[in-house]
Amino acid sequence: MALAEWGLRQLLERARALGAVEPEHYLLPLSVSKSRHLSKTSKEKWDVTRPMVSWVRSWRKLTEACGMKGFRFHDLRHTFRTQGAEAGVPLEVMMVQLGHMDRETSLDYVHIQQRALDRAKQLIETEQAEILATAEAGQMALQSVSR
Repeated sequence: MALAEWGLRQLLERARALGAVEPEHYLLPLSVSKSRHLSKTSKEKWDVTRPMVSWVRSWRKLTEACGMKGFRFHDLRHTFRTQGAEAGVPLEVMMVQLGHMDRETSLDYVHIQQRALDRAKQLIETEQAEILATAEAGQMALQSVSR
């Protein structure tokens, strides 16, 4: 996915800027400056050899700055699944992308938007237009014969 690849490139650029360039370094390293204990013993801001412990505060700051207070990271999976369903991606493909083992779990992630329902209705009506026209013509012919 292009958006996921973009996000990963941003994380990799950030990691390089922090000096996390070796395979054993972490993409999301520990912030030494935010650690009560480590900040007293080190002048370094980041320890790329240790993973970030939590990013709850960072996530909250980000969502508040975007005007999305209360948005959970896990909501991104639901959004991805819903957008896939709306785009017509087959359920089995979405199951693989999300790592779901059963259909019910994957279906729980779908929150179909009204515009998707409207688009589906329009597609079906377009497909049925010829049948409807034939049926209406047949009905008109029957009415004219019975008069």
